[in-house]
Amino acid sequence: MIHRNLCEICGAELQKVSETKYACRSCGNVYTAEKVEKYSDKLGKLFDGTKLEMICNAKKNLYAAITAEHIGKNEVIKWCDEVKKYLPDDFQANFYELFVNASKREVAKSIRKINVEEHFECLESLIVFVIKSLEKSYVTSTKDLIERAYKLYDSDTDKYVKYITMVEDEAEKLDKCVYDTKLPRKAFVAYSSKDSDKAIELVEVLEAQGISCFISLRNLRHGVGSKENYDKALKEAMDNCMSFVFVSSMNSRNIECDAYNIEMPYVKQKDINNAPGQYRNFYSKIPQEYKKPRVEYRIQESTEENFADDLVDEFFEGYERVHTLKDVALRIIKQSQAKEMEIAAKKDEEVQTVVEAEKKTKELIKDNKDKKGKKDNNKSNKKEDNKQDNKNNSEKTSIFQSLFSKMEKITQDTLPQKDVAEKSKNVDSNQIYEQNGNKIKFGSYPQTRVRDRKLINELNKKADEISEKDKSVAWISYHYYIEGKLSDYMWYIDVEHKGEKYRGVFFSIYRPRTIKEESSVRTTEQLNNGYHNDTVYWFKYEPISWTVLSKNKADKTVFMLCDMIIDSQPFDNYRNNYAESRIRRWLNQKFFNTAFTEQQRKIILTTTVDNSASSTVNNSNPNACSDTQDKIFLLSYKEVRSSNYFPYDKARKKKITEYARSQGVERDGGKGCWWLRSPSNENSVYVRCVNYFGGTYCGVVHYTSLGVVPALQIKL
Repeated sequence: MIHRNLCEICGAELQKVSETKYACRSCGNVYTAEKVEKYSDKLGKLFDGTKLEMICNAKKNLYAAITAEHIGKNEVIKWCDEVKKYLPDDFQANFYELFVNASKREVAKSIRKINVEEHFECLESLIVFVIKSLEKSYVTSTKDLIERAYKLYDSDTDKYVKYITMVEDEAEKLDKCVYDTKLPRKAFVAYSSKDSDKAIELVEVLEAQGISCFISLRNLRHGVGSKENYDKALKEAMDNCMSFVFVSSMNSRNIECDAYNIEMPYVKQKDINNAPGQYRNFYSKIPQEYKKPRVEYRIQESTEENFADDLVDEFFEGYERVHTLKDVALRIIKQSQAKEMEIAAKKDEEVQTVVEAEKKTKELIKDNKDKKGKKDNNKSNKKEDNKQDNKNNSEKTSIFQSLFSKMEKITQDTLPQKDVAEKSKNVDSNQIYEQNGNKIKFGSYPQTRVRDRKLINELNKKADEISEKDKSVAWISYHYYIEGKLSDYMWYIDVEHKGEKYRGVFFSIYRPRTIKEESSVRTTEQLNNGYHNDTVYWFKYEPISWTVLSKNKADKTVFMLCDMIIDSQPFDNYRNNYAESRIRRWLNQKFFNTAFTEQQRKIILTTTVDNSASSTVNNSNPNACSDTQDKIFLLSYKEVRSSNYFPYDKARKKKITEYARSQGVERDGGKGCWWLRSPSNENSVYVRCVNYFGGTYCGVVHYTSLGVVPALQIKL
């Protein structure tokens, strides 16, 4: 007789871990004793031992189908039907079947209707399943489900953050066309799943060099139906990539590896099909111009004779083997340049064709005019002339049409498109603010990095003149904390040059991600952001762009938030008390005096900043502090969750200025995390923050890698 205490999710046997709880040995889910006994009694009354075993088996197979790396649609339907033979009202089987078969709108509705209290135990596997097959149509409903399940019931904040982040990450990938196999890319990376770390490292290096890559681990959907479409998606991606990169090891040079038995043969077949007929039976004799450019990145040599090496050697004939990441990048860049030169040569050829056509057209027009100017009284001659004119006109029309068609194509391909939008002008030092719709330019701060070598040399020379080649004289220390004390390892200098203001930044050691850590290449974001110690970097002061959050027409006051992450500062050294925090002092002293002129400071209002428990969306928050009177401040958790200010999560996403990157802001795809002023209700060192995707979470106060997004009120 099968054990009657069965897991509702995967059908495995449950183990009693305490008087009140049971845990599943297979999926790890935890149940209350009351719920287990209720479910066991229900099954025991309905079915005998044989049928219980069949239910158990069906549940196990359904769980395996929905948690597989690639989810097969037919497999899910098969086991849903099997479960429903015995349990027609089974929540999971009905949901998965609807998810696979119904329209996206119906799926979204069904997700919203899930009773989280009744089905809480199975929500974790259900959420993971939905995220794997995420579509734009049900991003919002999935996030709503997670919020209802984990946040409102205060069951597990860490899991709430984890799954919300997963949804936002997948939604971001959808927006970036990460899963678009038809998108042209420069390199297709083939590898064994056992070498995935090496393959991802390779992709990161290539993409840092501007070489776009397709790698199945990241760019291939793993949701419902992906198992059936796996080969098709891979081949489509290979067709649309310029080069083929093979991460070569004993793992990938294996007949069971997809890179070896699917991807490589497919590219080879494409070569044969593209080559002239006389070469198709002799692969090794196909000229290189008919083969997709390829690189073998060999990370492991054969330790014994391997029959697969012969195919690899044949496949990469004419292309030298490389062993370093740098060599792979150089090889792909070289191939890209060769391809671009080939395209440029074709365009030059088309331009020449158009020029010759234009010349011929002018000659025809001239001949036509000459013939029309001639008078002949002979009727037969006139008829001949008319025939010739008609012929010439017909030829001329044909050439004109060809000419215009080619010129239009070349213009689209080669000429830069005009930017119809006017470029925003810098705010004049005497101009207090510049308004355009709900955007206001007000104040200025170092933002864009100077890359012009000539200008950098001039600025370095000017800084040397000011400091007399001694940084300790004119260069000002940031006095950043490191290991709990003020340190002099990072300096800045402001100079004016040809009517513009610039800031130079220099650091002798890297700024660690937290003030509690020692400086090293492993504990900094500056190195990841492309900034190195013992180097002077220059940034241009530019107008700060603000978004108007609300406006009071009666007294002409405007509440606005900075459009970008403008700097990087820790919230505090020890506590999440905003009234006493370091970041509040920095905003109202250092930032206030640096970013605004005397005239601009006069129209910045002193705001009574609400720091009550209600502003943290928790009326019993023990870490709430007293209200403050501030010129510059951070948003509260309540404000950032307001749909009046941010109608959807993405509206909270913030890009990072290059200056903020130099200070060590952590980034993901150009976006960063930024501080709010509201404390966590659970711990005195946690503060609410906004993440890369616009969601919220709790950050530790002494992190330096989070960004600053100031808010203020001005009177117009």
